[in-house]
Amino acid sequence: MSLKLSGRIVVFCALFAVINACSDDFYEAKIGDKIYPDQHYKDARDVWSSYSGIVLLLQEIMPNHILVDGLLSDQMEPTAAADAELVTLYNHSVSAGNSLIDGAAYYKVIVSANDVLLNLDAVVEKDKLNYDSLTNVSVKRALITYRSWAYFNYVRLYGSATILPLELVSIDDAANLEVVDRETMLRRLVDDLTPILHDSEDALAELIIDNSLNSKALLGEIYLELNEYALAAEYLRAACESYGRNNYKVDKKYNRENYAGIFISPIGAISEVFASVPFSFEDGQQNPLEVYFRHDYDYTIKPSGVLVDLFKLQKPVTDTVLGDKFRGMGVSFDSIPNSPTEFYISKYSLEPNAVPYSADIIMYRASDIHLLLAEAYNNIDQPEIALTLMNDGMRQLSPRPTDFRTWASNEGVRGRVFLKSITIPDGTADAKTYLDNMILEERALELAFEGKRWFDLMRVARRRNDPAFLANTVAAKYSNPAVAERVKQVLSDENNWYLPTVK
Repeated sequence: MSLKLSGRIVVFCALFAVINACSDDFYEAKIGDKIYPDQHYKDARDVWSSYSGIVLLLQEIMPNHILVDGLLSDQMEPTAAADAELVTLYNHSVSAGNSLIDGAAYYKVIVSANDVLLNLDAVVEKDKLNYDSLTNVSVKRALITYRSWAYFNYVRLYGSATILPLELVSIDDAANLEVVDRETMLRRLVDDLTPILHDSEDALAELIIDNSLNSKALLGEIYLELNEYALAAEYLRAACESYGRNNYKVDKKYNRENYAGIFISPIGAISEVFASVPFSFEDGQQNPLEVYFRHDYDYTIKPSGVLVDLFKLQKPVTDTVLGDKFRGMGVSFDSIPNSPTEFYISKYSLEPNAVPYSADIIMYRASDIHLLLAEAYNNIDQPEIALTLMNDGMRQLSPRPTDFRTWASNEGVRGRVFLKSITIPDGTADAKTYLDNMILEERALELAFEGKRWFDLMRVARRRNDPAFLANTVAAKYSNPAVAERVKQVLSDENNWYLPTVK
């Protein structure tokens, strides 16, 4: 993939050598490929090509993002065919040289977004007919959100992050960059995102770029990470109400047998998927997840036994036979032909006769935000709203809460797949913690293999100041008691939650 950037690639590689996140072939750049701003940022076409290049950089991030999340958490296990990199990640004994945890791709997004942001205003003057100020606001908003997402996920994985100024002029700049911890980084991201959400042209700007990251969803998740639940609820709810349409409300469009359609064509699932990363084998942009997951390919990673069992224990509304009929077997995972007790991850292989390695990867979708919203409401002592969002949805309530006036079509996360509602048993000593656990469990099911679980476990364990909660949850997936105990001991120290970087 060739990106049209501004000729500062040599500086960038020196920078990444300093912050230990750059490989020798960063950008696979050749001297002849360098394009300077005055050569490139001439008109709207140049803006959109640069923007598309940044989106394509997410193809480098997301597959490993999914694998790291699943192997570190309790959702994935290596098979007998797995290599050492997968096994050591799974066993929480990973070393910095493991290619799956190279963080350079996150910084590529940051550097590239900064580069484009520096040059956008000039294009408004050069190509007013095709690139006006409102489009410019929209593009800036999208780029700041992608950059913020990259910082957010990097700092959650590695525990600290290096702040890159908007413009790096010389190699000397790379030696004096600020390194910040997780909470400091989150506060800076709030400062970056808040202004773009209160621009006077906000509503119109949101309409211009389809399938871009939703800045309200990201800001809401950041506030949830910061334990600021009222603000998290405000922005997560606003994300579900984005674009002035009755979208993102978990309605009947993707219930029952239609549920699998979310993953067959995410970019077309406009009432469910906020943003996804497209892949195309025919265009040379391959999603490698099928290679890892499919039983008829390499099959080096499989669903964990604890997750498969959790799907099997779900209670349908009408059927007397246990099982998550619409999200479990045949969608999130499936049995290997002629081996009914062996399972593979099928979520990225659902389209019949599809071109292989071309499944899109979802970054945010409606049920993800609904469950984060439920978590926020539970932690501001409104469990009734949290339960409604997780269970049968706002359509059941009359009158609806003031904040949910437009949610008449909302089916609820479990309601749309016809599962019995979760209730808090009478006499529960700590109802808030109980419901938190139920929401976390529902996220494990609904968002299985979508890169969410490890972050969820860290967030909740931090909130409770209880590393043992995360340690015990992850350790439960190991069949070998000695390995389970070793992993439990490792994860009982929060410092061991973070991935190592090259020294």
